Amino acid sequence: GLTVDARGELWVLAVLDPPPPPPPPIPAHAPGEGAGQGAGQGAEAAPAASPPTRRAPLLRVLHAPGPGALQEVARVPVAADGALRTGAPAVGPDGTVYVPLYEQRREGARGLGLGVVPATRDRLDLWPGRLGYDGEGLDGQPVLPDAWVNAVAVAADGTVWVATNAGLARQRGQQTTVFDENAFIDSEVILALTVDRAGRPWAGTFEGLGRLAGDAWTAVRPQGLGGPVHSIHLDSVGTLRVGTQHGLWVLESERTGWRRIDVDGRPDPGPVRGVWAGPGGDLWLATSQGLLRKAP
Repeated sequence: GLTVDARGELWVLAVLDPPPPPPPPIPAHAPGEGAGQGAGQGAEAAPAASPPTRRAPLLRVLHAPGPGALQEVARVPVAADGALRTGAPAVGPDGTVYVPLYEQRREGARGLGLGVVPATRDRLDLWPGRLGYDGEGLDGQPVLPDAWVNAVAVAADGTVWVATNAGLARQRGQQTTVFDENAFIDSEVILALTVDRAGRPWAGTFEGLGRLAGDAWTAVRPQGLGGPVHSIHLDSVGTLRVGTQHGLWVLESERTGWRRIDVDGRPDPGPVRGVWAGPGGDLWLATSQGLLRKAP
């Protein structure tokens, strides 16, 4: 995963999965004892070898504070039984790194929650998820409504917003608040997330786009903009771009309102699952036809 923070600096997260453990050693036989000679033939059974211990995968945090090569600033172990995978990270104003974590097992992928690497870079804390969320943390540690994290964003005041499959979680200081269907959000499955310059979170759900002002949810429904909303991108000048199941929408200001953007000559190119704006005004779009570039 990678991100660019509020200062325009690049952060990259990489995973070092440990090599598979070696097979257990084959017990040696006593001199003159054949491999087929068993306990019934007077030989003592060799003690069973203990299974090898799997080493924890490592999460590497790399940072480029300016032009030049990335520098590794942290390397921390993560408790995972399967192959570790990460989502797109976010960086707080104090340098804390927040990253969605998953593990790949034979039976499929599983969410682990949100990994938090503090500014001290000496460890990784985990905000886990659980079913039946009641809004209270566990031993002072934030607990999310679900362990599958789709996106994370951090406001300028340090408030952390986490998009999960069971609602939108807000962590402000020691207080966790969850916004779900009980808070009149259209859908509890939050697919995309960003925070604007006013500190308001914009969330994309299976049903469409909405935003929070304080604790009040407002659905944003310009004609034709429906769900699912797969991606939201806010650039440095405040332009909001929203990738939906049926194309790309742009909001440059509340005064001008929303407009739909043709992609590759078509108003509906299918799902737009990712959108990024380059410094020269180019748009890069992840679509079902592949990665597309739209010139300014």
